[in-house]
Amino acid sequence: MLAVAAYLVCAAIFFVLTGYSMFRSMEPLSQIQIAPLPTRLHWCVKSNIYVCFMSAVLHILHVTDFEYTISQALGPHVLVVKPVEYLLTCPVMMLTLVVL
Repeated sequence: MLAVAAYLVCAAIFFVLTGYSMFRSMEPLSQIQIAPLPTRLHWCVKSNIYVCFMSAVLHILHVTDFEYTISQALGPHVLVVKPVEYLLTCPVMMLTLVVL
């Protein structure tokens, strides 16, 4: 049970740090939409760093026994890591298409 708590704490810390970094370093979307192309491309690069980071963290959770532990708690056929990854990364990827 302690291992599960450690996984959850690490995931929460990564998520908080990523969110903090994303909001502190990114400009508001209203300014990005009227910015020149090089500025919008730089914003998209920063967004892709977030996507890659979250994918890496969730893939690490997928490789470890974290998903197995969650499936024992929620049910035998419940897989949560991939849907959570899609929820955290796909909207940002779609937003980069709109910004470009």
